[in-house]
Amino acid sequence: MKNTVLYQSVKIAGLYFAFGVTWILISDRVVNYFISNASYITRIQTFKGWAFIFFTASFLFILLYRQFGVINSSKKSFEIRNIELNQTLEKLSEREKVLNKTIDEKNIFLKETHHRVKNNLQIISSLVNLQMNYITENEIKNIFLASQQRIKAIALIHEKLYQSDNLSIINFKDYIDSLILDIRYVISLQNISIENSSDNILINMDAAVPCGLIINELIVNAVKHAFDDSGGTIKVSVTRRSDLVVLSVEDDGISYPHMDSFQDSFGLGLSLVDNLVKQINGTITFENGNGMKIHVEFPLPHIDS
Repeated sequence: MKNTVLYQSVKIAGLYFAFGVTWILISDRVVNYFISNASYITRIQTFKGWAFIFFTASFLFILLYRQFGVINSSKKSFEIRNIELNQTLEKLSEREKVLNKTIDEKNIFLKETHHRVKNNLQIISSLVNLQMNYITENEIKNIFLASQQRIKAIALIHEKLYQSDNLSIINFKDYIDSLILDIRYVISLQNISIENSSDNILINMDAAVPCGLIINELIVNAVKHAFDDSGGTIKVSVTRRSDLVVLSVEDDGISYPHMDSFQDSFGLGLSLVDNLVKQINGTITFENGNGMKIHVEFPLPHIDS
């Protein structure tokens, strides 16, 4: 636009300059050739002056007129573009509303899904509880009780998910606090205290379910096997170390001198822990002396923002 205006201005100025020079040269020669009377020469010179003024005014008028025309044209073009921009913004705003509505509907659907899964798991837990009322053998009853607690551990994750603002992650410290309360309700914890010193770590659902089951198994195992009647303390912590999550469960109960791996453990519980650790690409270590100390390390789960 600027180059076009400059070109037109230079073009008009050049034409006017050429016309002015031509006018001066030709008019002087014509006057000198045809007129010898001084009075006529004076009149002609006056006419030339007025003609020069007229043409200069005309030139300025044309130049300004064209310039204002370009300005008006640019203004109209700007107004058209502004209208188009406003229309585009309106369309984007409408699309944003549609996307927000879709996201809200998706969130409602996910909340409802987590809520229903949690309710269905609670129904299964209740059915297991009813079945236990008809079991007289303590060993079999304990097996059902352990299964019921595993179901509750999973159901609790779905409960935390639908209560969370972000439906794909949970605060694991808060989850562990709730899990400990559930374990206290299901299993007798006389003279046994459970301490949770975890950091406020956010974990997605893919890692939350195996981690929840791991903690559940380790706590329940310690409650059942680590203490005599004098009781003791179980310490639970989930902390972050660089790009790793470190999950630890420690007790100050009795040790197991003949246990060298989880394959040497008491049964399903710790074997299940071993498999769950592999599922989250983690490693597990333990110290078997002055109580049991179990440490699980696994990569920090990716969380979508």
